[in-house]
Amino acid sequence: MKKKAISASQLARLHEAIALQNQGRLDDADAIYADFLRKVPGHPDALHLRALICHTRGRHADAARFAEAAIAAAPDVANFHNTAGEAWRQLGDLARARRHFNSAVRLAPGLAMAHHNLSLVLAADGLAAEALAASQRAVALDARYVEALALSLELARQLGNGDVVERARAQLRTCDNALARNAIARFHTLAARDHVQALRFADGAAEAEKAIAASPGFWGGWSLLGEACNEVQDLARAELYDTIAANLAPDNENARLNLAHLLKEQQRIGEAESHYRAWLARHPDNAEARFGLAGALLMRGAYAEGWPLFEARWDLPYHGGAKYAAAPQWTGESTGRLLLYAEQGLGDTLQMLRFLPAAVRRAGAAVTLLLPPPLARIARRAPGAEALEIVTSIPEDRTFDAACGLMSLPGILGLAAPADAATSSPYLGHNAARAAHFASRLAAHPGRKLGIVWLGGQAGSANRRRRLPEDALLPLLTMPGWTAVSLQFGVAQPEIAGQALVDLSDDIADFDDLAAAMTAVDAVVSLDSGPAHLAGALGVPTWILVPWLHDWRWGLGGERCDWYPAATLVRQPVGGRWDAPIAGLVARLGGDADAPLSGNTAVDTAGIILRNEFPLVQARCRDGIVTLPLFDRYITLSLLLYGEYSPREAAVLAAWLRPGDTAIDVGANLGALTLAMAHAVGEDGRVIAFEPQAAIHACLAQTLADSALTQVELQRRAVDASTGHARIPRLDPASAANFGGVSLADDGEGDEVELVRLDDLDVAACRLLKIDVEGRELDVLRGAVALIARCRPVIHVECDRPDRLAPLLAFLREQGYRVVRHEPPLFDAANFRNCPHDAFPRIVSGNLIALPPGEEPPPDARPA
Repeated sequence: MKKKAISASQLARLHEAIALQNQGRLDDADAIYADFLRKVPGHPDALHLRALICHTRGRHADAARFAEAAIAAAPDVANFHNTAGEAWRQLGDLARARRHFNSAVRLAPGLAMAHHNLSLVLAADGLAAEALAASQRAVALDARYVEALALSLELARQLGNGDVVERARAQLRTCDNALARNAIARFHTLAARDHVQALRFADGAAEAEKAIAASPGFWGGWSLLGEACNEVQDLARAELYDTIAANLAPDNENARLNLAHLLKEQQRIGEAESHYRAWLARHPDNAEARFGLAGALLMRGAYAEGWPLFEARWDLPYHGGAKYAAAPQWTGESTGRLLLYAEQGLGDTLQMLRFLPAAVRRAGAAVTLLLPPPLARIARRAPGAEALEIVTSIPEDRTFDAACGLMSLPGILGLAAPADAATSSPYLGHNAARAAHFASRLAAHPGRKLGIVWLGGQAGSANRRRRLPEDALLPLLTMPGWTAVSLQFGVAQPEIAGQALVDLSDDIADFDDLAAAMTAVDAVVSLDSGPAHLAGALGVPTWILVPWLHDWRWGLGGERCDWYPAATLVRQPVGGRWDAPIAGLVARLGGDADAPLSGNTAVDTAGIILRNEFPLVQARCRDGIVTLPLFDRYITLSLLLYGEYSPREAAVLAAWLRPGDTAIDVGANLGALTLAMAHAVGEDGRVIAFEPQAAIHACLAQTLADSALTQVELQRRAVDASTGHARIPRLDPASAANFGGVSLADDGEGDEVELVRLDDLDVAACRLLKIDVEGRELDVLRGAVALIARCRPVIHVECDRPDRLAPLLAFLREQGYRVVRHEPPLFDAANFRNCPHDAFPRIVSGNLIALPPGEEPPPDARPA
């Protein structure tokens, strides 16, 4: 059948639509394509162009449909296959995507984009070597194809291909754009991550610094530097770097939740909760945030809210055990055969055994308890164990009507507060004959017997940081009247820092043996580990050494332990050492009942950031303690990175002022420059500051209070040429924004604010007038004619919009002023925090400085 000819007018409409599409007017273009296809059905180019519009809008299913239709009409066009492949890739159908990309590269071997897209699919399929080959073909066709170079670099790093790594890095360095710089930064970030995971923290920090140097605006380098600092207990810098990462990547889960986790580790629970809740407000099903919030809530005793969130552990890849999937999750109802199973550590399992009787009563059925072998015998001494079948593996032919991990029992049973966990008596028993055997063995040693457990599980970084340094334990080994006995599993000929302990290892095969040994000693001292739970459950006098980095079960403070009434908690200060707590424990064991079990030996974590409660951060900066919205793109980022904002601008403003002067700051924003002016005028001076944004005004008010700058008079009013009222947009501090780029609107939505004129102020003298009101500077000046004539202040006016320059110059010159331009960079290498990285390349503060007669301009100014 002969194809229908396209008329000249139809072709013209098609070209018109293409022009509109190139201009970004997608609705108009798409309407023409749709009309065109009604008249010329099946036209391949029009179908493909509609597919591209759908792709731009993220409508990938529609993009695939139109691209497939275009291919059906013209199967040998490589671009059509490339577009279809990308649509299917975005939809997750990698097999279809791969077929189309293969067709595209077969039809057009020189189409670099198709080779790159094919490499993305191959990489997603885990075919790293094939993906690298395809990516390298794309690079061979276009040596400055940044996306392909970035992927080649990442794949070559994974494969250990050093030649490709170096070649790709060299080529990326010739591409002066943010994408290339970020690719290099990502390479170093991944290398930093590898070092940190291998516990090479200095190497990790060095690689993270290289990532930051490559691209200071890429969050990953800051996050890894924060992680490396945290590992070596430089907690203040760790928090600063994690906060910078969150500012740079407000929509990135890792950047945001790393900060929340850090705050939780430091036991700043309210602050951590605020960050978890903020992420969950936008991502309510996020398992990482739900589990993190659960830990924070449980740590502060909010069990009722915490337990449901604790179920998110099943959706995390690092959770210790797998969820039993062959039966429905038990939620506390009566059921048939029920499986209860251990899912986490030995200590967690021992802690949960107290709930067995209540679970059996609820289920009203035959209950099987699945445990690891070391706990099988001791579990038979738990309450209600006679009603259970206890196994260490499930027979292949066994089925269950419901199943439940042991750590879900507190939530199912309604444990609302830590006090609800308390038991009136020990809930585990021991073998009396074995206990007598151990007592007989120990009788040969003098004095009272102190059983010691000093090593926990060492897997993972968190456990590594929980490990007790052996030197700190030496005072326990030399106490008069005591003999130290090792209760450490699997350690023969035990020593602590070269001091021998009594060795019972040949007699302890599992936790049942360990329970008998524990009842044969006079007291147990144990690190937070499985044996600590065993001792607590047995009711023997127990001193649990709780590292500052601990989980939820030990709460936030105090010696009392709701879970184990016979245990006393000995807490390491956050970020601190064990010396003082161990000294207090030695005194207690020596008979001093009032000896403190903690000391003021914590590391100072408040040196840089003082508070981090979403969406605000309070930081110590050059000119004071400043409260900031976390996601401000310029001022907050600068104050976090450098401890100052536009320092040359601040210095110029301060240089005009002397103690006792009066300055007016119109558009003070977060006060970065207001503070510099306040310090310059001193306690006897006066700074009248206007900031109409409610949230930003509140931040500045807090800053002034914290920095004790009573010479600043802060007003939540706007300045204009006339009085009245206007509206100012209400920005959400929980969203990323340039909070300094907000201008008044005569109408529309927002907060209503009062308008005032500077001429109506009660000001006898004014040395400096600074104006930064996002395009309404001339209106402010027109309302200050009398003040200007009377006081002749130096006038500092933001002017970064070329269309505003001429009228401002005309007005200022009419007032008899000489006007110069001043455009200092935002970054200064000699900054307060000694940060060498420029996160604001080529960004300057664009200002006019109007000088009355007798005043000279700054040396770096130029004629306006």
